[in-house]
Amino acid sequence: MLTIAVISGKGGTGKTTITASLGYILASEYKKKVCLIDADVGLSCLTRLFKVSYTLTLRDALKDPAIKLAHIMRPALSLQNLLIVPSGTALHDLVASNPKILVSKLLEVSQSGVDVTLIDAPAGISSVVIASMVASDKYMLVEELNPWGIDAALKLKSLAERLQKPSIGLVLNDVVGWKGTVRRAIRSIEEIVGIRVLGVVPNDKVVRKATMRLEVLAEKYPKSKATKAIREVAKKVAELVS
Repeated sequence: MLTIAVISGKGGTGKTTITASLGYILASEYKKKVCLIDADVGLSCLTRLFKVSYTLTLRDALKDPAIKLAHIMRPALSLQNLLIVPSGTALHDLVASNPKILVSKLLEVSQSGVDVTLIDAPAGISSVVIASMVASDKYMLVEELNPWGIDAALKLKSLAERLQKPSIGLVLNDVVGWKGTVRRAIRSIEEIVGIRVLGVVPNDKVVRKATMRLEVLAEKYPKSKATKAIREVAKKVAELVS
């Protein structure tokens, strides 16, 4: 089993879009049992993308120790091997005072028989992000190809080093440019940040369409350029758990 915290230094990088499609591809094409934990409490976009109906949330499980993570996992998109943990709202107030409660709750996923868990953490650095990373085996960065993305990646890498958490890599999203230029930029980023680039997701007009319609990109547009790039990332993740 592998648990990955999916993180980014700033909002708007497409972290949730990539997390959702990555989980969908791992479940539908690689037949892995996947759990997606919606820990991005400010927006809860992951839960809305999959249109999951629920009564209990991660917040409920944090407030009541009797509620186990397995009790709130919901199947998504008619795939019995793709499960969602809805976040609820305002986790920060619970976690800030006692981060260990979120860590211990997230660790329960290891008892659920899943192959891969992806934790969609909030953007930036917060108590929820730190708890998500502590509860994970590794982390994956999602950033854009610009100076702010590089700066954010460096800050999160520094945090990960303090937590002694290894990275599976960096996914560059919404990339525009000629292949030669992008390849040179990738080499520079890998040298500066010290993390390998796991995938490059190109700018693709269908991404915005899927986002506006609250659709899972890989399900609705399986042949799009962006989905094909995420599929390459999924292949590398699947190899880690095969």
